[in-house]
Amino acid sequence: MRKLYPIANLTADSVTFDVNDYEADSRKGLRKLKEQDADSYAEQRKLSRSEVEEMKRRISNIERF
Repeated sequence: MRKLYPIANLTADSVTFDVNDYEADSRKGLRKLKEQDADSYAEQRKLSRSEVEEMKRRISNIERF
């Protein structure tokens, strides 16, 4: 399953993400989530720089606004 994780805060040693309440099973589903449920973030998750490095292979797409 896929989720949206917009960056809420970025520092030199960590990244804090907003975690969307909903999941999608495809990229098309993620686009729909972004359009329809863009404000559905109930929690945040903070990762250290090393944790983000370990997760690189699991990140499917990064969009910059």
